[in-house]
Amino acid sequence: AAQFVEDNDIIAFGLGTVTTEMARELRGVRGITVLTASIPILNLLIQKKAKEEFTGEIIFLGGVVNMQQNCVMGIMTTQILENISIDKAFLGATTISPEGVHTYTFDDQLYASLVRRASQVYVLAESHKFDKRSLYKPCDLDAIHHVVTDREHTIPPAMLQALEASG
Repeated sequence: AAQFVEDNDIIAFGLGTVTTEMARELRGVRGITVLTASIPILNLLIQKKAKEEFTGEIIFLGGVVNMQQNCVMGIMTTQILENISIDKAFLGATTISPEGVHTYTFDDQLYASLVRRASQVYVLAESHKFDKRSLYKPCDLDAIHHVVTDREHTIPPAMLQALEASG
């Protein structure tokens, strides 16, 4: 997924391990601005910047600290996003079904806000997460522009058809 980041992009990272791993792989891009509410991603980018492995800008979105999810969230976080334009949002998913992308928490308004503000939405999800549902659905499939996954498990044909039908 990191290969889709281009010089001067304004990108946003959602929460989770897969987005943290993508942030770890950011290399060779110049002039990017990164927005995140993820404390692990913030820490990773600060370390990369200290080692001069990352030269872009880091914007840490404010909000209430959620220790379970290791992030900030809430009304302050979503209000900050209301006036920000994002080129590409890279978001994880707990599951993806024909109905849409699902997350593990009902409180994930951050996800929905990032989807609304981004020109391009990339969902990063391991192949075993397809054709399943979770608690909260922050967006439909047609809100996604790109899906990045692995080849470890076969994605069911009905799920592939739903993705193709949504564009």
